[in-house]
Amino acid sequence: MNNWSPERRRKFAALVVGTLIVLAVLWQGGIVTLQGRLHQKESKIDLIEGRLKKAEAARSLAPKYEAEMEANLRRIRALEGKMAQGDVYRWVINHVLDLQDLHHVTVTSFQPPRIGELDVPPPVPYKSAAYSLNGNAHYHNLGTFLADFENSSPFIRLRGLTIQAAAPGFTGATEPERLAFQVDFSTLISTNAPAP
Repeated sequence: MNNWSPERRRKFAALVVGTLIVLAVLWQGGIVTLQGRLHQKESKIDLIEGRLKKAEAARSLAPKYEAEMEANLRRIRALEGKMAQGDVYRWVINHVLDLQDLHHVTVTSFQPPRIGELDVPPPVPYKSAAYSLNGNAHYHNLGTFLADFENSSPFIRLRGLTIQAAAPGFTGATEPERLAFQVDFSTLISTNAPAP
């Protein structure tokens, strides 16, 4: 290289500098851009692999959730079996008459049910029935009857109670005074067909 003329050295230096510039432009424009795209693709792959792992974990839990759902559906169907179904007027009469004898309470009249829609969120496949019944009983018997009546079903809710002394002459002089009562209550009605 020492034998080269200055003009030839300048051309060689310009060639080397030009080659380095072209290589730098190619590196920056081609390789760095491709590396950036490669990193983007790798991050997308990592993201998709993460989602895939989550999906596989969820898929492995699916049998557990299906078993829980089946058990919950069986529990719901069992509870629905305790709801008023079919002829709800007959249902309440039979339900009250079973308790009436246990507590020495006399139910004298049953008002027909007033059936309506439930206005609770979320929408449920049940309706509500409001009832009234009248009768008479001794104070203590009435209290135990009402407690057992409300606790006899998770769907019965007492809404109102009116108590007054029984009409004079209704009881004998030696018998303790009886009370006349009116009980207003509501219950859920199942609109689903009973489970087989």
